[in-house]
Amino acid sequence: MDYHKQGYKYVVDADIKGFFDNIPHKLIMGLVEREISDGKTLNTIKKFLMAGVIEDGKFVPTKSGAPQGGVISPLISNIVLYTLLL
Repeated sequence: MDYHKQGYKYVVDADIKGFFDNIPHKLIMGLVEREISDGKTLNTIKKFLMAGVIEDGKFVPTKSGAPQGGVISPLISNIVLYTLLL
């Protein structure tokens, strides 16, 4: 797409330090629940968020954030960032 022809004048490229690691699960789930009502899908997303990580060979539960490298993490980040445009 040619955004300039559509009237867009600015492009923002930013790196939000610690973004993926610090998105509150409650915020993520609240935003996802606005669009999805299927309980199985919501439960799967919640399990994904709470799956934990391995640090220094030890399991660490996740209490916030979207796991980096996860297949739906980019989608989750876009859902959260989209709310800034509203």
